[in-house]
Amino acid sequence: MMTREQLFKLHEEICKEAIELMRKKNNDYASGVDPFMNFRRAEYLGFATAELGVLIRMTDKMSRISTYLNKGELSLQNESVYDAIVDLINYSVILAGLLKDKETKKD
Repeated sequence: MMTREQLFKLHEEICKEAIELMRKKNNDYASGVDPFMNFRRAEYLGFATAELGVLIRMTDKMSRISTYLNKGELSLQNESVYDAIVDLINYSVILAGLLKDKETKKD
């Protein structure tokens, strides 16, 4: 059985991996000085708010995890369940950042 300290250590390891992945992906997906550019494109195209765009991506990841939990496997092997979990962490941080950015623009 995992101890509390082992859980905290796992949290640290996953978050360290998540931030490194976010750095790489943000460099590829966001242009210029706006780290949210790829999500703001949904707004510019009139599809949805940037926040809703993030939520949709989170739902995609949760669906993938749910499929794995129900079937015990995934058809596409290019992304593991662990990868989807790390992505959920990053999307949560991105959503928090978008909300904070929106709040600071109100002030």
